[in-house]
Amino acid sequence: MDHLRVIIRTAGIAAVFVLASSGSSLAGASFRGDLTFGYDSFVDRFTILEEDTTDAIQEFYLSLATSLTHSGAKLKLGGTNTFRYGTQSINEIFYGNLSAGSWESLRLEIRNSSRLKFYRDGSDYEFGNDYVQSNTSVKLGRTIRNGLKVSARGRMELIDYSEKTAFDYDYVYFDGGLEVENGSYFERFTRIAISAGHREVADTSDLSYDRILTGLEFHFQPAPETLAEFSLSGDRRDYSGDSRSPLWNIYSFSSISVPLAGGVKTSLRFDSESYIYDTPTTTFFDTHYLRGGIKTTIPVNPVLSLFAEPRFARMLCRDFEEEKYWEGSIILGFDLLGNGDYWCTFSWEPGKRNYIMEENDIYSDFYLNRFSLMGNIKTSNDISIGLFIMHDPERHSRRDDDFSLTMISATISKGF
Repeated sequence: MDHLRVIIRTAGIAAVFVLASSGSSLAGASFRGDLTFGYDSFVDRFTILEEDTTDAIQEFYLSLATSLTHSGAKLKLGGTNTFRYGTQSINEIFYGNLSAGSWESLRLEIRNSSRLKFYRDGSDYEFGNDYVQSNTSVKLGRTIRNGLKVSARGRMELIDYSEKTAFDYDYVYFDGGLEVENGSYFERFTRIAISAGHREVADTSDLSYDRILTGLEFHFQPAPETLAEFSLSGDRRDYSGDSRSPLWNIYSFSSISVPLAGGVKTSLRFDSESYIYDTPTTTFFDTHYLRGGIKTTIPVNPVLSLFAEPRFARMLCRDFEEEKYWEGSIILGFDLLGNGDYWCTFSWEPGKRNYIMEENDIYSDFYLNRFSLMGNIKTSNDISIGLFIMHDPERHSRRDDDFSLTMISATISKGF
């Protein structure tokens, strides 16, 4: 692990300095830095034997992000290195990208994200485990004719923990395949992709698997200002060991957005997700989740819009009645967009989940009451203030099942 840390850290820092050293000779090179003071809070409340219990982790941190980019006619380079020193952990994060050539001849795209995370002595993280993670993707393609693009794609991911546990284990994953795209994403667009992959987990075959990934996506405009979207993905995993059955994970999403009078827009959205096992067990069994909603957005003025989205969901399970439920809710909120100087989005989702089985020893019915607030303000002297708040309480018919999750993140950044 020590060698991997050195390699990733050196690669990230070297990339930024290589770009910096060549910035004088590369037209269009630009440098930016951001110094950020931040606060994160994670609060988990639950009940054990009628005793209210709270797990809370709070962290103050200081981070320095430096980035250098170059944009040329046929060459684009970018690298960002972020060092974050906190009261709970220390992080080193690097993002890099390279785009060369053109779609008319041959286009190459390379992206990498790497992270080193170390938990400090005395950290409140009960299961903190230092790790290094790196994810690299490569795409090579060209336009065949009339906007039809064909690409070969590959990805490699690896993670290395300082200690192996039942939940934290080292692995190497890689996949590769083909992708075909045609059209404009916001008008008429089609994408078809297929790839094969493999994950290798050290010291065990039970968590290693072969993988087939398929994807289909298309957009079209059945009428002016109306956009219809559909996507379907399939994920086939065949585990090397005998502890897990091979399975299919199938996900689909569809929507249609229709403009109404006065700038009002209505969107009908539906998504579905299924887990289908070759050999179901009491631990891994077939499920099918369905959810539909109608979102209406009403513009109040050029910067403010209101929205509402009633939603209905069902969980289906062929083998276990305890898993089945229906859920109804409505999302109410607003979006505030201030031409890059500020933005804010707020949502409130009250609702209820009801399990079909009346005498259910595993789950209980509950009322949900989710809140979410995100926003950012940028001042004239390049200072940004950001805030994120999420509160997700569940009030159950069986008090011992009551649960709530609260997350807060606040930042003050100065650019230079």
